[in-house]
Amino acid sequence: MKTPIPAIEKVIAERANSTEENINIRLFWAYKHSLEAGNELINFYDVIWEYDVEGIVECLNRNNINEFSISSNFSGLITILAEFDKHGFTMVGITDAKETYIDLTTNERTVSKAIRMVRK
Repeated sequence: MKTPIPAIEKVIAERANSTEENINIRLFWAYKHSLEAGNELINFYDVIWEYDVEGIVECLNRNNINEFSISSNFSGLITILAEFDKHGFTMVGITDAKETYIDLTTNERTVSKAIRMVRK
C-alpha cells in the first residue's frame, strides 16, 4: 500500500472484531481488499453511499491519504463522485485496480478500470 493507515493495520494485525479507533467501515473494507489485491492505492470496489463520503474523507484526512481509486461501477456513481468533489477530492483520470480473485485463464489477478481521485 502506498500510504498505510496504522489504525487499520492494527485492527488487521490483531484480527480484531471491533476497535476503539474511529475507522470508517467502507474505508476499512476498501483498504483491506486493496492490501490483499496488492494495489498501491486504496480502491473502492464496492458500493459507496452518499452518507458514507463525509466519514471516508474525514478518515482519509486524519491519515494524510491524498488519492484513491473507485472501480465500483454502481448506478449512483455520479452522485458519489460529486459528493467527493464537494469534500475536496476530484477525478483526475483512469487507472487500473487489481481484484482479490485470480483469473483462471491467466492465473493472474483480474484488473479492473478505476477512476483515480486526488485531493484538490
